[in-house]
Amino acid sequence: MNPANTQAICDRLRHLRHERGWNQAKVAALVFTSQQFYSRLETGRSPLTSDMIIRLAALYGVSTDYLLGLTDRRTPALRGRPAECPQADKPLAGEVTYYDFCIRIEQMTEQDRRRVADFARYLWYSEQMRWSRRKEAEQPESPTTGEKAT
Repeated sequence: MNPANTQAICDRLRHLRHERGWNQAKVAALVFTSQQFYSRLETGRSPLTSDMIIRLAALYGVSTDYLLGLTDRRTPALRGRPAECPQADKPLAGEVTYYDFCIRIEQMTEQDRRRVADFARYLWYSEQMRWSRRKEAEQPESPTTGEKAT
């Protein structure tokens, strides 16, 4: 890696960390390394391994290409997106699109995908219960029996 590119990567790592208001110790803990090692990564004194590049990209929610300074686009380009998904570019939460979410799900372990699916089912069920309770509360009472109309 040339020194100019190394400095660009170090600057990008520092910028991403500062954007979140994190210190080096927090980032180090989140990527399972020591603060001293992370400091050396951020200053270019230690080389980035492919494993660490992947961990940091996942942590910051950016593509590895962005982290390495190969592109200014933070998330992967929409290559090979299924044509039957017209909402792929639609924001899901903040800057995360449906496509970004799908990519992140694909990168998870099978166990983590199951956890996400379980949590999604829980949220869906909770929303259905709230909707059902709201509908019951909105039903007018019968003038003769005082019970909710069905």
